[in-house]
Amino acid sequence: MGGGSLRRFYRQHDLLNSSLEMKKALWMAFQSKEYGHDFPCSTIPVVDFCKALGLKTEWNRNGLEQIITGQVSTREDLSKLSLVDVRNSPYLTPYIKCVSVFQTLSEKPVGGACFGPLTLAGAILGIEKLCLDSIMHPAFLKEIVCIISEKLWVMAMACEKKGADFFWIAEPVAVMISPTAFRNFSGDYIKKIFTSISVPGFLHIPGNTNYLLNELVMTGAQCLSLDSHVDARDAVYKLPRDVVVLGNINAISMLQEPLADIERQVTQLNRAIRNFPNFIISSGGGLSPETPEEAIRLLFSVTGRFPVWSRIEYSQIDTLWNSLIADKEILSLISKNRFSSAVIKAAWEEAATCLTRRLKSKKMKTEEVEAKWKNLMKLLYSDIMKNIEIVDIDGSSYNKNQLSHDLNS
Repeated sequence: MGGGSLRRFYRQHDLLNSSLEMKKALWMAFQSKEYGHDFPCSTIPVVDFCKALGLKTEWNRNGLEQIITGQVSTREDLSKLSLVDVRNSPYLTPYIKCVSVFQTLSEKPVGGACFGPLTLAGAILGIEKLCLDSIMHPAFLKEIVCIISEKLWVMAMACEKKGADFFWIAEPVAVMISPTAFRNFSGDYIKKIFTSISVPGFLHIPGNTNYLLNELVMTGAQCLSLDSHVDARDAVYKLPRDVVVLGNINAISMLQEPLADIERQVTQLNRAIRNFPNFIISSGGGLSPETPEEAIRLLFSVTGRFPVWSRIEYSQIDTLWNSLIADKEILSLISKNRFSSAVIKAAWEEAATCLTRRLKSKKMKTEEVEAKWKNLMKLLYSDIMKNIEIVDIDGSSYNKNQLSHDLNS
């Protein structure tokens, strides 16, 4: 997500007389070509969206433009806000036009993008007031979120009309609130936006969103962008197979850590999710402009070295490992189907990992796990797995006696 050398980009392009939509499209095309970005999107900044609503801004001491809080405090203010037509706003149209301009430069999918209704409400009210209003004045907060989401719906429809392949919503403020508050003040409104467009909805919320995963699914998002605080493998265990997970290499690591450490992280992530088709490797959040090019290239090059299964093999692995932990008769299932030894091995490793994690997280009692281990051990010592080597996530291999001892422990 994002990142890249601005200096080299400016050397390649003369942007003096270029429109904003052309500059943005060229930058996204540069990222796609130079580093391998597959899902660039044209994101409307918070400040530009709020200026399109007629709100005033100021520059803080760090040189950043921000919305002056206190401009929306009464229902009369809300009424004025609801009457604003954002369709032809000069603050927003360049980001919409950028979608079709990009399509003249690249064949990769491109999305429209904006920040979510709760995040925009936080910029308008101030974060402290937003948090207080969610408890003390929920009706007022719902009104402002409803008005904002209607404007976002207009943007989503406009981006789709321009040819967007998906629509991305980033809702960072959501990580500060409870699942119920998220549903009431954000999730229900995002769902209305995603269900009203025909292209996939992408939803990004940074930070530790483990407690929000079920609510994120309820928004109807077809792709969830998760931060490094979420364990990727646990996430794909929990989420439906028709929901794609995007993530989640630590963006700060990409900025600050040695390349060897980044390569280790990317390798471990690819190993962790290698048996799941519904995963896209990415940073866990937007990359700083200072992120070294070498770090970005490394993320793509390391990932590119990992083999992928065919659609049929992914389906077979999913069926097998779920059958193993469900105590189903696995040997007869295997004998009736043509599963390769590689597929059987992958399914065994996935079942063993899932059971181990459930035990460690206390989501399954010890006696339940012991009962399910019997199914795994029955398969491990069968003729089917006679010549199959079991490999741990760190790349080390086990002999069966050692593995049996470890599992019993």
